[in-house]
Amino acid sequence: MVLLLQLQLQQGLPLAPSYTGPSSLKRFHYTNTTTTTTMCFYDQHRFQCGDWKWGHFRQHCNREYRTGETCGMKLIMSTLPVHQKCKLCDKIDTKKRRADQERDRIHRWIREGGRPASVEKSKAAIKSLEFEIDDLRAERQKRVVMLGGR
Repeated sequence: MVLLLQLQLQQGLPLAPSYTGPSSLKRFHYTNTTTTTTMCFYDQHRFQCGDWKWGHFRQHCNREYRTGETCGMKLIMSTLPVHQKCKLCDKIDTKKRRADQERDRIHRWIREGGRPASVEKSKAAIKSLEFEIDDLRAERQKRVVMLGGR
């Protein structure tokens, strides 16, 4: 039965469950209902930075195994431009601004003289922020590589 299911999936034939067996076992086998095949479609939101995310579900395919479930194939129905950056880019920009503020403080404190402890604390904060920025950039790059690029 599993081989029949795999064969029908490989041939792109839609499947519909039909009940067989006693009620205590509740077994199902899959039969071919029609030969037309469509996939599940979603909206795609594209950000200014080039990143994207899946949007709302738009259309079911006829491979729906259970009510409310999808086949797992996500195809794009339409691409909607979003006029802002993605969350990762926003986080990166926020941390860059914070690091720039710390650098400005350090330059001001050096000009004014004194506060060596504050300068050291700000340098440590800058180093920490730079590590966080690198981690966010690596995470964004990992998403690009996992999805096959843009």
